Amino acid sequence: MHQDTRRLSLLTPSEHLTLGNYLGALRPMTLHQHQVACFFGISDLHAMTAAHHPATLRTLITEMRTLMLACGLDPTHATLFRRTRSSPTCWSAPPTWAS
Repeated sequence: MHQDTRRLSLLTPSEHLTLGNYLGALRPMTLHQHQVACFFGISDLHAMTAAHHPATLRTLITEMRTLMLACGLDPTHATLFRRTRSSPTCWSAPPTWAS
């Protein structure tokens, strides 16, 4: 692994994931997690900037987290996190993946 290279990618849970999300984001994310230091997350904070129903947003977040793991993202090879569960000012502490 190249320690001087990092990758940050976030997905916004505004709708259900599609084949395009898999081909364009999730598949490359699963490949890169073994090559460089990776930080992959759910940008749920951005989903809250538009009108939303809280229960629907919670469902989409859970679905997205489950599908990210099902697609092959491995928490032992990449840092997985949910934006609202991580500190906005202190990135030295590892963000949490827990709901």
